[in-house]
Amino acid sequence: MKAVFLFVLLFTIALFGCKKNNPVEHKEGEFVGIVKTDSTGVIIKDDPLDWQPRYNSNNGGSISTADSFCFRPAYPNPTTRKSIIPFAVPQMVRGKIILKSSPSTTIETIFDDTLPRGIFQLHFDFTANSLTNKNGIYRFYFEFSSLDSGKILKKSFGDIQLYKP
Repeated sequence: MKAVFLFVLLFTIALFGCKKNNPVEHKEGEFVGIVKTDSTGVIIKDDPLDWQPRYNSNNGGSISTADSFCFRPAYPNPTTRKSIIPFAVPQMVRGKIILKSSPSTTIETIFDDTLPRGIFQLHFDFTANSLTNKNGIYRFYFEFSSLDSGKILKKSFGDIQLYKP
């Protein structure tokens, strides 16, 4: 019986393949996969690799505590112009937020300065920069480091899709 089960399992894997849960980069060097959200931050379709560690709540895009580094997915996503990115920082840190259109193309450093402990919302307007004026998926990289040692305390990323009809 075990041999039959093993054969069926191997046959199924060979026939259908293993699902790759890695929507991070497209083979042509473009980002793919987003957390789809509505205009209040409610998740419609998830990409579990984005916006981690995730602040889990049922209250849309809000974060209510800064006890740890955490993110809520950007909303709305996809967007035609603007998105809000909520995140929390549990202590004073050096924060850096970088926007990329592909793994090799940095558009701009959005923020590179000290952040106090707290809950933040980055309001990003894609129309404010001519380099973010075309349809596609853009990745926001976050890096938080210690003010004393410079040691990186948390790195994360999240994707936003710009769609202009």
